[in-house]
Amino acid sequence: MATMSQTWSIFTAFTVLAVQLCTGEKSCTIWSSAGPVVQRGSSFEVYCTFNCKCKGSMYSYHPPIPQTHKEFNSTTLFLSVSKIAKNRTYSCQCSCPALDPCGLDISAGYPPESPKNIQCIYEVLNNESGVVFCTWKRGRETYLWNSSVLRVTTIPGNHTVGPVTASSKGTNELIASFSVSSSVQQISVQVQAQNALGPTWSMIHNYTLSDIATPSTPELGQPDCSSRECVIKVTQSVSTEHLEIQYREEAQTWTSYPDSGVQMSLVQDRSISSLEPYRLYHFRARSRFNTGSWSQWSANVSSWTQEEAPAKELDVWYAEPASDLKSLIVYWKEPNISISRGKITEYKLEVHNLSSVLVFSTNPLEVKHEPADNHSVTISWRKPETAPGHAAYVVELYPEGYKLEELRWVRVSRKDTRTVITGIKPFECYEGAVYVVYNESSVSRTRFTRLTTLESAPAAGPIVQEEVEGNKVKVTWTEIPRGQRGGCITSYTIYLDNGSGDEQRYSIPGSETSHIITDLIPAVYNLWMTASTAAGEGPARQKLKFYIQGVECEHFCCFTMTAVANSSAVKQRFCMFFQCLMLSDVPDPANSKWAKECTQEKGKMNLQLQHSNSTVTEEEEEPILVDVEELPKQSSDPHAPPDDSSQSPPQTSLSPMSTLLYPALTTYIKSFSHDSDSSDQTQTSLGHDHRLHLIARNGKFGRGRSGG
Repeated sequence: MATMSQTWSIFTAFTVLAVQLCTGEKSCTIWSSAGPVVQRGSSFEVYCTFNCKCKGSMYSYHPPIPQTHKEFNSTTLFLSVSKIAKNRTYSCQCSCPALDPCGLDISAGYPPESPKNIQCIYEVLNNESGVVFCTWKRGRETYLWNSSVLRVTTIPGNHTVGPVTASSKGTNELIASFSVSSSVQQISVQVQAQNALGPTWSMIHNYTLSDIATPSTPELGQPDCSSRECVIKVTQSVSTEHLEIQYREEAQTWTSYPDSGVQMSLVQDRSISSLEPYRLYHFRARSRFNTGSWSQWSANVSSWTQEEAPAKELDVWYAEPASDLKSLIVYWKEPNISISRGKITEYKLEVHNLSSVLVFSTNPLEVKHEPADNHSVTISWRKPETAPGHAAYVVELYPEGYKLEELRWVRVSRKDTRTVITGIKPFECYEGAVYVVYNESSVSRTRFTRLTTLESAPAAGPIVQEEVEGNKVKVTWTEIPRGQRGGCITSYTIYLDNGSGDEQRYSIPGSETSHIITDLIPAVYNLWMTASTAAGEGPARQKLKFYIQGVECEHFCCFTMTAVANSSAVKQRFCMFFQCLMLSDVPDPANSKWAKECTQEKGKMNLQLQHSNSTVTEEEEEPILVDVEELPKQSSDPHAPPDDSSQSPPQTSLSPMSTLLYPALTTYIKSFSHDSDSSDQTQTSLGHDHRLHLIARNGKFGRGRSGG
């Protein structure tokens, strides 16, 4: 059986339908048994009555979705809605093409909750009146439009103020305010909240205004400051018993200046002392009666205190340039504001009796260092019992080799024997010293090296150069760039390989930059070099190739013969030529025909081979000329990449009449003086402090014969 409300809704709907039938505008009339606003979670029916005989249908949502409906009678359909959870749209449509469909929007929400946490304060504007501010929490979200009003009754007089409309103060907080005269002593407040589902009321709260009274916010004038004190003018609209002033430097915490506790006048000057020179201070203030609450903080005002003379001497240190032992580089730390007490405009450096400054190493300290973490180290020392009295310690630290550019130091009291230095870069090698300062002109120093926090193997090797002289080679190298060292270089390793399968290694201390390798046999050598830290050995940067030449042939003229040929006859004549050079008696080289021809064309001559009795063809009986040319000492490119097999001895250019005798590497002939360190097995005196060695070299680096 339909309830009374449902019967009334149906009656209303039929009335609306009758009106629309007269106008003929809509094809149907739609309504809800619970009205257009319902509580979330409730159930109800939506009815639709059509104005003409047609096949009707019902829809929900947007865009419309057909719904399963039921027939109420021949002209009316209805749809049951169960536990609605949000706003919904319903519509009905008829097959009559000339009439429009009808629709209905249903709003779903909750009734408002009773307001909670009501709090009121009384701001005293002057001696005549004030303003009461009340705030409260609105409760849960209703999903409907809400309104809140504050109803106030004042005592004495039971005068009603309001209702006062509230405004939003935050996400879930409302506020309302009203004026009262100074004669009002108590108030009663109650909040009413309402939406389309009905109203609700808070509890009644009673207040004594003196208990919730608060002064208006003070106003501060611009401070007038000396170096240690600032005077601030404070203005208030009413007299108060308490005033709190706070001050701070930039980004520091606030400090409260002691309250004087005396009756305040409306305008007065307050002095803030115990300040520091040349500081930017910020000030703020608030006030309070004997009862009630503190006022809001005032707006901040700021001012600089004045300057004073610097508080103490600068922290000064020095370094000796390695290139000039008669000079010093003086360093000092920029003083902080507590020492400078103002803006430094200039520094004045005075030097007294520089020659009397004495640095000695008697009574050295026992210094230890170890990482504290990846970015700091602890340096400690033990003072010898026999050490004389002193003023302080100075610990200096800098990246290895960069003392003048990146020197750091810290001054330590004589009572301390350790310090922690921060800001250390990982994979960087540091060195430094601990100084004992005895007086103004005497210090002792104990050095320390190889200080690191983290280490890795070097990322690359050093850049290497070689210089060959006789049967020895001098290897020089430059330091690895700082970013590739990985820490402290402990050693270098030189690798030497002549292709015989016997690789030689030479370990060099990390402090060296050159090394000489002696007693090398004639061969083509490959050389490369690596660096190591405590964490391991790094890769080589480059591979060099150089040559150690044989010392068997002697002559006063140093020359190189290039011979390349393919025929056996040429090879035979090449052998005959060497047999001709093998003389049983050594002639005077200075008066020989060969020497005279050599002087006519310096460093180059044509040698014609004598006919032999060997069996050869007629075509092979023509004379063969050999170009002989003196060449400078060969050296390899120090910047050649590793494993470069393209480097071979440069070949001598040939004249058009020359014939290549042998397909091999360039043949070297080199002269040596009597003080040469070459082998004595093939040396023959020539009378002019020269020896001639003719060396024929092939792909296997074989030796030729000596001749004069």
